Amino acid sequence: MVSIKDLEKAGLLLPRDQWGRKDIHSGVNRVGLMASWILAAISSVLMYVGNGQSLTWIGVGGMAVFLAWFTYLSIHAIHVRNRASAHVEGSIPAHDADAGGAAEEAVSDQ
Repeated sequence: MVSIKDLEKAGLLLPRDQWGRKDIHSGVNRVGLMASWILAAISSVLMYVGNGQSLTWIGVGGMAVFLAWFTYLSIHAIHVRNRASAHVEGSIPAHDADAGGAAEEAVSDQ
């Protein structure tokens, strides 16, 4: 079982002195998130109405797109948050914050 101390060490919790004092915001693109959930709802209706016919498979495809899109949005928001906190803390230089920075340096060195 994971303890609160483990979660604090992993950086998943705010420091105790900030508990209940800050408004919690998500870094996820809200427009993209709402659009993905609308796609999921439409896909679910299509699967139900399709009754095993072609609309069902269109709904299944829409649901697969929803899952991929939702996963992308979530992972992207985590990367943006981690990049911002790393720059604030100064633990990662700006040019090494993304994988592209290392590739650009390798090309420029040649």
